Formats: sequence, C-alpha cells, structure tokens
Amino acid sequence: MGQTESVRRLLALYCQLLDDSRYDDWSQLFTPDAVWILGVREYRGRPAIKAYMDQLRRERPDWRTQHKCTNLVIDLDGPTGRVTSDLAFLSRTGEEPWRVTSLGRYHDQIVQRADAPGWQFAERRLVNL
Repeated sequence: MGQTESVRRLLALYCQLLDDSRYDDWSQLFTPDAVWILGVREYRGRPAIKAYMDQLRRERPDWRTQHKCTNLVIDLDGPTGRVTSDLAFLSRTGEEPWRVTSLGRYHDQIVQRADAPGWQFAERRLVNL
C-alpha cells in the first residue's frame, strides 16, 4: 500500500471506529501526546482524548453517529504530513431519523513513528463551517 493510501486508511478508520464506538482501537490512531481540537475544546494526550469519547457514550447511550470525510488534500514530507478534509457529521438518537448535525473541516498533522504501524494523528483540529 502506498503512502497516500495509508493516509486515506487512517482517515477512514478514524470515522469507522468512532462511529462503531470502538474507542480503544480508535484512540490508537493518535500519538500518545496528540492534541485533538474540536472548536473551543481541546484534549491533550491519548488518555484524555479517549476519556472524552467514553464520557459521551455514558451520557448518550442511544446516540449514533456517522462521520463522512471527503475532499482530502494530502501533503507528505517523509515521516510527517498535513491533511485537510471536509466533514459532514450526521447523528440520531434511538430510532429518530438521521440528521446533519454539523459541517466542518479537519486540519491534521500526521506522523509515522518507528514504534507504531502506519500513520497517526499528532494533531487533529476541527473547524466548523
């Protein structure tokens, strides 16, 4: 698999694992000291990032999500890179119809580390559109 395809895989796994509530696997997509920024909220380090998602699941057990990322722009420079992608975020509670909850753009700094397979997020910043 080429480098660009590996980055596309990272973004697809982010969406699928998050939507499937597989937070242990999902959190491994971030470096141990990663920063995840959602508008004005900021989470530093893999444990804090995962804890936020665990808390959301406890607070909203019937809430379901679908993350749709498109329009990827991938710029790689050796073991580092920058990626931007557009997000359409859909959600529903219980059997309610799906609705578009927000639209945004991710600005990512990614890295390949010798102690981890594939690419990981060093910083993932979501800006709502």
